[in-house]
Formats: sequence, C-alpha cells, structure tokens
Amino acid sequence: MPKNSTGQSATDAERLACSIVSDVLGVGAEVTFHDDQSRNAMVDALVRYSDGRVAVLEHSSLGPTAEANLERNVNSPERRNIVVEGLAGCWWAYLPRDLGPKYLDSLTRSVLELERSGVSDSDDLTERDHSALNLPAGVSVHRVDCDRDHPPTLHRRLDGVVGARGDDPNALVEELQQVLFTDPVTRKLDKLRAHCAAHPEAGEQHLFLDVRMSGLSPGWLFVLTDKDEPLPCTVPQLPEGLTQVWLRNSGTYSMVVRAIDGVGWRRDFPDVSRLSP
Repeated sequence: MPKNSTGQSATDAERLACSIVSDVLGVGAEVTFHDDQSRNAMVDALVRYSDGRVAVLEHSSLGPTAEANLERNVNSPERRNIVVEGLAGCWWAYLPRDLGPKYLDSLTRSVLELERSGVSDSDDLTERDHSALNLPAGVSVHRVDCDRDHPPTLHRRLDGVVGARGDDPNALVEELQQVLFTDPVTRKLDKLRAHCAAHPEAGEQHLFLDVRMSGLSPGWLFVLTDKDEPLPCTVPQLPEGLTQVWLRNSGTYSMVVRAIDGVGWRRDFPDVSRLSP
C-alpha cells in the first residue's frame, strides 16, 4: 500500500494509480506520495526498490472527464452484463457516451416494462412510446435469444466500443507513441525529467495513464479490458528518459497493461481487494 510522507491527501485517481503500481511491483518496491503542493511541478510519487533504485511516478488521463463515471458504471467487465430480477429474456442496450449515470437505474426499469409490453426492439417504438417508457434519448435496446444455460441478462454497451476487436495491435502502438508527444502528456514528461535532473538518484521514469473511452481508439479498449486480447509484438520505443507507461481503462481496477521501453509489453492483474480508494 503506498505511503504518504507529507500528510497531504492525493486525489482518488492518484491514490488508485499508486496502489496499482505498489501491488504490481510487490514487496520489492515501496511507493510513496510525493506531491504535497509545497512547490510547483512536483512529481506525484516516488518508487524505492529494495535494491536501491529509485523511480518517479506521474499520473494523468486521456479522454474527457465526463466519461469516467459512466465507464465505471457500465464499461468495466464486471458491470457490462447484469442479471436483472424479473427479466424473462436477454437484452442488449446501446448507450450514448454522454448518458448520465443517474439514468442507468431507469434504463433497467424501462427494459422490464418494454418486455412486459411485448415489444422486442425500441426502434419499433413511436417517439411518444419511447418517452412514455422513460428511455433516455439516444438509447437503443433490443431482445435476443438467451443461451440455454444463460440467465436473463441486460447487456450494456457504450457507443463506439462495439466491433472494434481485431485492430492490429502493432498499429495501436503507433497511436500511443503519437499521444506521448502531445499535451497534456508532454507536460507530465517534463515534470519527470526535471525531477530526475535535480535528483540523479532517480533513474527511472514511470507514467500512469487512465484511458477513457475517447482517450485512444476503440481497439485499445479491448487490449485494456480483455485478458485474452493479444498484446502488441512491437517493442515500445518511449520518449527519451521514460522507462514505463502504465495503461488502465478507467472503468476497471483489475487489469493494467505496461509498455516497458526497449523490452516489451506486460499485462498485470492487481489484487482488487487490496486497492484504495
């Protein structure tokens, strides 16, 4: 578990990132919060290895802030498919990316009512019926046959993240490398480099990125959420000085993908029960 040597409280996102790094690196590394806001351009955390090495860690995110809450409520693997009490069949719901999380409960009620009314596809509804069922604008739902041993389930998907499987993993590497040379990432890299220049004992630079739906192309979503999705084969060539990039889809805690400069790619599975917040 990361330690706070300053008494200052890190943001939830920074705390979670540090917890994941601490869990993945294990007992041979101690992660300590560093940025106490006492001066400008402080890095978020330090990592001290048992062999004496020191790394600096900075956290950032890719994609609109508004997407983060929706991802946590819909897009994580453990919440995409929900068994609904009272539902007789299986349903697919396609949701717009700007849907407010508060509408998710009403969506479940609307699907139950749609099923009771004998309608199997929301596209068959008139605009008036759509409104009467309290289906949020932009939502499309339809019923499908359930597998024999599959319980009645509501499958929820967000627009733009369906059908992206099969993207060339190595093409995704090129996309990531382009992102690493654009704002706001470059400002984070400048902080890491500045700290290492002032503290020569810090020999590694780590960047942790929370990737929201629009942060990278849809193919990345599967790489970051599906343990069976192939990782790129191309050895990453990171910007000068950067040692590792940690990538996590902001909708799930249970998986992280690392690009290690000049070495390759790793997929790790932190112990969710040990993470904070």
